[in-house]
Amino acid sequence: PNTGQMQFVGTPGFNGMTALAYLDDGRLLAAGIQDNETSILVEINPVTGEGSLIGVIGNFNNPNECARIAGLTYDSVTDTLYGLARFCSGDLDRPLVTINTETAEMTPIGEVGFRGGGSGLAIRNDGTLFASSTSNTVFSLFTLNRNTGASTLVGTMQTNGVTNGGVVVGGLAFHPITQELFASSNNAEVGLTDSYLLTVDESVPPSFNVQGQTVNCFDGIVFGEAASNVPTLSQWGL
Repeated sequence: PNTGQMQFVGTPGFNGMTALAYLDDGRLLAAGIQDNETSILVEINPVTGEGSLIGVIGNFNNPNECARIAGLTYDSVTDTLYGLARFCSGDLDRPLVTINTETAEMTPIGEVGFRGGGSGLAIRNDGTLFASSTSNTVFSLFTLNRNTGASTLVGTMQTNGVTNGGVVVGGLAFHPITQELFASSNNAEVGLTDSYLLTVDESVPPSFNVQGQTVNCFDGIVFGEAASNVPTLSQWGL
């Protein structure tokens, strides 16, 4: 988190893994695609990186189902996995959804009301649900109503000065201890593939700090289990 330096763990074996969520039971879940019209939920072994299919979230050819889950976040208080969906059929247009962690069944809550790329999703420890989008070089940060999906704009900022080519934010995640908001990003300029780890200040207007450069195509981001505050044996001895 301080430098953006990455260590390779493994290959899940599924395509389009753009969003991650860590559950209280220790499972690491990811949203991916089976094909261009089908979204899936996958469990990933955090030690080996190996993935196993949980189920199909939705297929664009079915009424009110979605072909892509662009953002994931887990609320441990209510044991709820939230998703930000795209490329939906019927009357759905970019809804906030819940996803059953055992079956992958998706339940739409309501449309968020904004467009653009990225579609990061993260929940703060006070229960506030945040989402983001990037359109051209403008980053927008929102809060979402968890009962209706409706969005409220926190603020916007130009991203073309963050790095040489600007950034498009893909994923959001709150640090479990500091509650600092982290973001994954790709370069916004056509032809540039550099990716970065950022921190986001949620004030108005929001701002970025570049933690460091990462591997290309950096997208899904999530923190694992928080460090324990229980003193270790050596600390008790001291």
